Amino acid sequence: MNKLLLVVAAMILVMAAMSPRKAQAFMCCDPGGYYATSTQTGTGSSCANAQSALASGLRSEELADCGTLNQLCIGSTVQYTDDCFDVSPGVLGASGYQLYECKSTCLP
Repeated sequence: MNKLLLVVAAMILVMAAMSPRKAQAFMCCDPGGYYATSTQTGTGSSCANAQSALASGLRSEELADCGTLNQLCIGSTVQYTDDCFDVSPGVLGASGYQLYECKSTCLP
């Protein structure tokens, strides 16, 4: 009796695994469909801090467009228009933009 139950259970699992499933949509990146953020400026007490602030601001703009980090396709590194400049005594700035893309619905 136990062998029969095991055989029936195994057959059900095999049939379930082999049954056709609906095509499910998933999110994917489409190569070549990039957008550019606005050119922004980040500031800080060092060039590295200014560049970090810039990258953070650019990411915020990308997330405002895409919604979540999972929906963001990272397209490029920061494209600096000026990677380090004096803003005021003790304050440095970095300016630039970034190319990015939001994921869209794709079929397998």
